[in-house]
Amino acid sequence: MVIVAQLNNGNKGLWVHFWDLNSYPTTPWNYANGSAPSATFLSTSLGTLGVNNSLTPPQLLSSYPFDPTPPVKMATANTPVVTSTGSGSNTVFTYLFTNVTLDLPSCTIPEIKADVWSTQASSLGSNTKTSCSFPGRSLSIGSLSLGINGPLKRCMGKTTPSALSFDITTDALSPISVTYEIRKDDNNFSTGQAAYDPTTDIAVTTGGPQTVTISASTPLNVLNSTLFTGYNNPAEAATNYWIVVTYTPPNGTPYSIASINKNQCSNTLPVSFKSFTASRANAANTLKWTTSTEINNKGFYIQRFYNGQWTNVMFVATKAENGNSSSDLNYSVNDVFNFKGVVQYRIQQVDIDGRSKYSDVRSLSSVSQAGNALVYPNPAASNGNVSIILADATSSYDIHIIDNAGRIVKQFTAVRGNQQVSGLPRGQYMARVMDKVSGESTVDKFIVQ
Repeated sequence: MVIVAQLNNGNKGLWVHFWDLNSYPTTPWNYANGSAPSATFLSTSLGTLGVNNSLTPPQLLSSYPFDPTPPVKMATANTPVVTSTGSGSNTVFTYLFTNVTLDLPSCTIPEIKADVWSTQASSLGSNTKTSCSFPGRSLSIGSLSLGINGPLKRCMGKTTPSALSFDITTDALSPISVTYEIRKDDNNFSTGQAAYDPTTDIAVTTGGPQTVTISASTPLNVLNSTLFTGYNNPAEAATNYWIVVTYTPPNGTPYSIASINKNQCSNTLPVSFKSFTASRANAANTLKWTTSTEINNKGFYIQRFYNGQWTNVMFVATKAENGNSSSDLNYSVNDVFNFKGVVQYRIQQVDIDGRSKYSDVRSLSSVSQAGNALVYPNPAASNGNVSIILADATSSYDIHIIDNAGRIVKQFTAVRGNQQVSGLPRGQYMARVMDKVSGESTVDKFIVQ
């Protein structure tokens, strides 16, 4: 947010009050009456920013000094960068605010409006004459505001994706030129730390930023855009995206608006595996698995890994009626297969539309295990890849890989079934494995050649 104002050098403070456009006061505050807005008037605002210009450099204020009751909701921002040109009553101040943060009541606010005013009072807390005001300005980069209508959606299990739609609007009466692009969020949004970062949020708009001309009477609507490369990619179903719009004022500095568009798909996978275990008795390897939900499911391919390759062993049809179930379904199969060393199994689930997903990998050993785990192969090849096969596939283990100097070089928590370890340099190692249920801990030594 950039505010440019011609202020007297004796200016003591700058104030910005934010409202949802639809909740902007029907009777605006009369700043010309010489008094600061009351707390009651600001009770419907989204937040207030206050800048103390008496300090060098100017600092943000954490409370509203003019009227403490009821408490005025304060916004936050980085410390503004303030520059000035001219002197005396002709001084022009430029305030650059970044990371302005408001506590919004919902995600459907179409536009934010703001009142901006300053005070020439002898102290910030004096409820006296305001020196200038700019009520009812649209909070937008110059004259640009961004509205989002409809989610970016591509749900798994659907042959036709939902509509991709967003609008770019402006309150400029004359046409202005802007560019827009769609950027894949780096997952900060899903962790509650959403912040647009052009270095990590990578553009996915085919052909680069798109230039368009808009005005108040001719907003841009993007619907089912083919410029969005991730739109028809099932792998991107759970991804959130930023819509980034950039405007360059005449003879000015470019500004951007970045609006996160949360993916509203349920992201329900075709099958949710509740458990998957493998056990060995004589020459029979028994695989058991349970699904908690199945959607559009056709069945399961049992796959075995031995001598360096995966092989389809058998196909098991779904037990779900018409491929759909919301209850636990139990499956069990036997693979009669004699082997030496280690064999691994996984399940490839296939839905009716041909999409698929894999279960975790379970390993079985023909070598006797004295403790919690078996490291295989031992010695390991020079690529440093080993498998740690756990004794009880139903239990949970913590694993530490320790080098010959006693340093922990890799660690894994809450492991079930087996753990693949890769990229270990040549040397001697120990795998310390602790059963999280019983607390029993064992150590296996192994070598990477």
